[in-house]
Amino acid sequence: MLTTPEFLLWALAAVFLIFFGEGLAALLGYMVFATLTLGKVNLQGPKDQEVKFPWHGFARDGGGRLIVESQVASFVGILILLLGALAYAAWKSGAIGAT
Repeated sequence: MLTTPEFLLWALAAVFLIFFGEGLAALLGYMVFATLTLGKVNLQGPKDQEVKFPWHGFARDGGGRLIVESQVASFVGILILLLGALAYAAWKSGAIGAT
């Protein structure tokens, strides 16, 4: 059972994520792609709007750079946020780290 301060923090976090969750997911996805690919995959920018992306969201621009569509990076960020939330919920309930 949540105590009053925990419930208030949970409610504030939920309201914050409703308004800013997509932006946080996009930033997280951008950081993940930049980190995991060591800069080999660039993210779609304003000058890459004319590039046609196939279903998987990766394409090459006129200069041969590999770029990923911004929606794909946001989707990856959302997945990471959801996995983190599930891991936190499992840890808080005692399913992880129980001895």
